[in-house]
Amino acid sequence: MKNIREIVAGNLIALRKENKLTQLELAKMINFSDKAISRWEKGEVLPDVETLERISKVYRVPLTYLLEEHSQIAGRKRVIPPHNEIMVQLLTICVVWIVMTVLFVYMRIIYDFTFWQAFVWGVPLTCILCLSFAKKWGNKLTQAIVRSVLTWSLLASIYLQLLPYNLWLIFLVGVPIQAGIVIASFSKPKEEGA
Repeated sequence: MKNIREIVAGNLIALRKENKLTQLELAKMINFSDKAISRWEKGEVLPDVETLERISKVYRVPLTYLLEEHSQIAGRKRVIPPHNEIMVQLLTICVVWIVMTVLFVYMRIIYDFTFWQAFVWGVPLTCILCLSFAKKWGNKLTQAIVRSVLTWSLLASIYLQLLPYNLWLIFLVGVPIQAGIVIASFSKPKEEGA
């Protein structure tokens, strides 16, 4: 009977190859070095539970799948490769901009009104989509940048939509929000039992 390191190593290799990923590509997705991936796949080191959970999310398999011995991976339901998921998210972002363009053209043709703010509102909507993308594939810095752009673009959209009222003070709201983003992004979570 194989030990747990050999089982996990075999599953990691099979899933990575099934998803047509290199060790370097997987390493970037889970924020580790390709050397660490290599050591896991050789069975030299066993990844911790949190890392195994991240890997299971990348491959869209239950965590327990990585710990169980499988006679053949080919009989298992095919997982969606990460690059396909990235393409779906990029296409979703394109849809946002197509909708904003259609809204702009519609308002111009039907109501003879130049609704240029539609493109401004497209930025925070894009950021919301990118935030889900950054949570899954990005690191803390990427998430912080997307949250910052979301905050400031949302405030700018509100300001520009209500431009006749000259609500420039609304940008002061962004300062504590930005500070909170920075603090939350770079503080370590409290460990259980500490």
